Amino acid sequence: MKVRHLLSITDLSPEDIGSIIVRANDIREQEPTNTPLSGKSVALLFEKPSLRTRSSFELAIHKLGGHCLYLGPSEVSLGTRETVADVTKVLSRYVDCLV
Repeated sequence: MKVRHLLSITDLSPEDIGSIIVRANDIREQEPTNTPLSGKSVALLFEKPSLRTRSSFELAIHKLGGHCLYLGPSEVSLGTRETVADVTKVLSRYVDCLV
């Protein structure tokens, strides 16, 4: 299966969005032991501090069995110490998903 990178919601067709919603409902309705992210690592990369976005992603990743790595502004000075391209290139080698 070819990997598709989602950079913007506008990259998705209406059919893609519908498919994602159906799949999300299927996952939600399954037993709580369903852990599709088991053994997977997800990095959360933020330019600014975030309460709701960070919390919702961290909790969802945990509930789905994955490991979450939060990288905030103090850990990664995007565009200052390293370019966005360099940061994403390096992280893509370490984690299964980058948010």
